[in-house]
Amino acid sequence: MKKLLTYTILLAILVLACIPTFVRAADIERKADVALVAGTTNVKPGDTVEFKVVMNKLPAELEKVYGIEFYLTFDDNFFENYRQPDDGEDFALDGNTVHVTKGTSLSKDGAVLYTFLLDVKSAPTGKSGIVTLRDSMDAGSLSDGNVAVYFLNESYTATVNIEEQQEPDPTPDPTPSTVAVTGVTVNPTSKTLKVGETVTIQAIVSPSNATNKKVTWASSDTKVASVSSSGVVTAKAEGNATITAKTNDGNHTATSRITVEKASETPAAKVAVTGVTLNKSTASVKVGEKLTLTASIEPSNATNKNVTWESSDKTIATVDAKGVVTGVKVGTAKITVTTEDGAKTDVATIAVTDKDIVINTEDNKQSSGGSTNSGSSSSKTDGTTAKGKIPQTGQTFIALAGLVIVSGLAIVSYKKVKANRDIEIKKYLNKSKEN
Repeated sequence: MKKLLTYTILLAILVLACIPTFVRAADIERKADVALVAGTTNVKPGDTVEFKVVMNKLPAELEKVYGIEFYLTFDDNFFENYRQPDDGEDFALDGNTVHVTKGTSLSKDGAVLYTFLLDVKSAPTGKSGIVTLRDSMDAGSLSDGNVAVYFLNESYTATVNIEEQQEPDPTPDPTPSTVAVTGVTVNPTSKTLKVGETVTIQAIVSPSNATNKKVTWASSDTKVASVSSSGVVTAKAEGNATITAKTNDGNHTATSRITVEKASETPAAKVAVTGVTLNKSTASVKVGEKLTLTASIEPSNATNKNVTWESSDKTIATVDAKGVVTGVKVGTAKITVTTEDGAKTDVATIAVTDKDIVINTEDNKQSSGGSTNSGSSSSKTDGTTAKGKIPQTGQTFIALAGLVIVSGLAIVSYKKVKANRDIEIKKYLNKSKEN
């Protein structure tokens, strides 16, 4: 029984000891890719060096980070005077270790998490100084609300080197010795960009005192990403490209993997409607016939050109959604067009006539454009009215029939007079013969 109790206690202690490991393992998918970058890697005693903590890529499942926490350790035999450029007070300095806790709001890759300054001592020990960025193992280095986000790696370093100062040789060697390049690295080693974005890749040549530190840059696919002679990469199109830095001395190479994604589309700016104008201010239509009114939206590049139509008296004239007016009965109706954007209006007066009547009207539409919410355009015509009426068809027929009858009677009368005259002539001739 005692052995069982002992084994149970040992098992409980083991489980409790593994809980932090389990919690850390649960955060494996919430790791942020960061970098510690020095503003310059070659300095002189007394120089000030600016360092930046940059978030290369956020975990895919997070949209925004609301806080940061991490530790910085610097070589106090080489550096001194830790501070921030904006005199911030979001850190605690303990010897050569800095505990940083800061509220922030970050939502994109490539954001600068933190910036700090260190001075190179006037008489530093050694030729180089190292600064180390370490993840906060207790609470997590980043926070998305109440969600802890850890660094992709446990720690990151940045190294600063003292430039070699060569004393002039009174008897210089005609063939001075050179320091050969032994290797090259790049930072960052991978980066995701959107089309149109840029990133500068830093090439670090080893050793720091190499005589020829020049490198040549090249892209495996310039259609996806191009690179300048100074290492500035520009995203061109979706895809992947490898950017290679090659040293002029020794042909040593290092590569950075560039992934280019589609740029976010920006919605086009809305162009508001300022007015509307009908092609006719007055018009006539016969009962049962149709005419079409056309609405011109101002400006011509307005985003929303939709309009509605309405008749003041549908028993006289109707209008459909396309501006087609139909005469119903004799009378006058006003047809109003209204824009969906801005409720701008214009009005046309429609005279509906009988099928046998034609009214001649003239439209003198002003060129000033349609009306606004305050009302329709004024003085749409120059006082032109109906010029006259042609008699109805029935009256015309009666007049023509009367003319035909009068002409017929005249012809009959003429023939009767002529016949009587011929009779008189015959009588006269017969009487002459008898004598």
